[in-house]
Amino acid sequence: MRDVMCVGIGCLDVLVRGADLSAPFQGEAKNCDRVALEMGGDAVNQAVTLRRLGVDAGLITGLGRDEAGTLILEGLRQEKVPTGDLVLSGGRTRINVILIDSDGQRHFLHEGAPASASLFAPPVPQAKIISIGSLLAPPFLTPEAIEDFTARCRESGALVCADVMCNGPLYPLERLRGGLSHLDYFFPNQEEAALLTGKKDLDAMVDDLLACGIGHVVIKTGRSGCYAATPSERMAVPAVPARVLDTTGAGDNFLSGFLCALLEGRGLYDCCRFAAATAALAISQVGASGAVGSREEVDALLRKIS
Repeated sequence: MRDVMCVGIGCLDVLVRGADLSAPFQGEAKNCDRVALEMGGDAVNQAVTLRRLGVDAGLITGLGRDEAGTLILEGLRQEKVPTGDLVLSGGRTRINVILIDSDGQRHFLHEGAPASASLFAPPVPQAKIISIGSLLAPPFLTPEAIEDFTARCRESGALVCADVMCNGPLYPLERLRGGLSHLDYFFPNQEEAALLTGKKDLDAMVDDLLACGIGHVVIKTGRSGCYAATPSERMAVPAVPARVLDTTGAGDNFLSGFLCALLEGRGLYDCCRFAAATAALAISQVGASGAVGSREEVDALLRKIS
């Protein structure tokens, strides 16, 4: 049984940094600072970072037997992420184009219809923790799909964790209650929590999410850090200062750090602090996966700021 199984999106990211899209093109071309090709996707990012943190993490994602899928598969092998649970098909592998501003903020371009390889039927793995890359994203696009999978994960005896993506169709929180009720930990960012609940105040967001039966809600608040809550306690945990180059995958790396600390039996505040340090290292590099080099780097950063 693995410590963590990450389930969700695997994709190829085309990263474009420093392109000024506010100015007109000169002829047919426009210069930028850098173009890079990286593997990405919530589940892939989490699995790579967890492995680098020394956690026995596995991965379930859908990839096509195409050039993009082959590149991702080779990258996973280089990162020593187990590939035996991947769902390979003749479909197309997801590709994202990510435009990165000078301040590190990013904007995604992707096809409106999900890539066919990402629409797989995920099996329930045997693991201490099952981490769902993103609710409301492939392959968890509907309340019914979410509830079916989270219920089966809970029945397996695992801790069930999830992030969320609110780029597509949204559902009333009441429609999502059944699936959310099986979550031990939920990690939306502040914008996502606001969209899900219709509230603007952090405590009001937390109230609505905890009322769905979630055990722990951790709302990522960007430069401010995060706001973590259970039915019995609430706390704001500051971010760890960092030089921001690229925020792509910041939330995935945050979650990976949190799960690493959780497996060690740390309390909620310390899990959030370790998560913040992991995310700080991630955003200081370009690319969503592989920015965190090792567990020792995170520990050294925490010592530096303590």
